[in-house]
Amino acid sequence: MKSLNRVQELGHVAADPVIRFLPSGTQTANFTVATNKRWRDKQSGELKESTTYIRNVAFGPLAEVAGKYVKKGSHVMVEGEIQNRDYTGQDGVKRYVTEVRISQIILLDKKNGNGSEDAAGENGAEAAAEQSGSDEDIPF
Repeated sequence: MKSLNRVQELGHVAADPVIRFLPSGTQTANFTVATNKRWRDKQSGELKESTTYIRNVAFGPLAEVAGKYVKKGSHVMVEGEIQNRDYTGQDGVKRYVTEVRISQIILLDKKNGNGSEDAAGENGAEAAAEQSGSDEDIPF
């Protein structure tokens, strides 16, 4: 039996990406996407909302795109796969992380703050590339 591990997120970036380089020289970008869910409470009729924050990591060319064009507040669609990993922090404590390893980023913003077109252009721009880099090199 085959399995599928694919995630799509549509939301806004919670903070500027954190750019790092692995010992191999591969660039990484870590950022969180906030996704909102809205519904009407069946009993009260009140409109409710909840926000889920999803950790993401990009490698290589996608990390470069994220570092250049993705900013706090950017409207993005991200596609990738969920991965679990662990690492030992600088304090010697082992930590566990669940995140989306990005295979595709679509920038949905139409204009940047100064009125000119950003990387998304008129209809949104897509940044896709094969991820390279070894998980064993990830220091965070």
